Amino acid sequence: MNPPTADEYLSFFREQIPLCIQPMDQLHSVLRYLKSKGLKLGIITNGTVQVQEGKIHQLGISGYFDSIVISEETGVKKPDPRIYIKALEQLKVIAAEAWYVGDHPHNDIVGATECGIKAIWYTRDGEWDESIEVKPYRTIHKLEELIHIYAEHHES
Repeated sequence: MNPPTADEYLSFFREQIPLCIQPMDQLHSVLRYLKSKGLKLGIITNGTVQVQEGKIHQLGISGYFDSIVISEETGVKKPDPRIYIKALEQLKVIAAEAWYVGDHPHNDIVGATECGIKAIWYTRDGEWDESIEVKPYRTIHKLEELIHIYAEHHES
């Protein structure tokens, strides 16, 4: 038998990786809450359409989102401002009214902030790199903290 080719390995990876994804705690309840408030929700993700759509399907979350922007399809990757602008256009939202939640300090927080979006850093228990000049609008350690931020923001 011949060993698998690089293309065969890649194909296997792209089919199987999405099946391994697990939802973070409270993912569905937080999305349900935000959607119940009439918010427009979007995803901006770097990667291939096959893998990223596979992950979204596996998590069962596509119905919550009004826009899904995948770098392979768009031709630009985070932190390129054009990927954020595309999502804003699809959502028909201006940057100053948008929040972006991400876990990568440079790709997510710097990229979104440079577009005028309020970037919320989901730490995943990581430490912020203080050499990064841009700072997140808010920092969360658990997804459900978004509910408190939203409520706080709308009480004022």
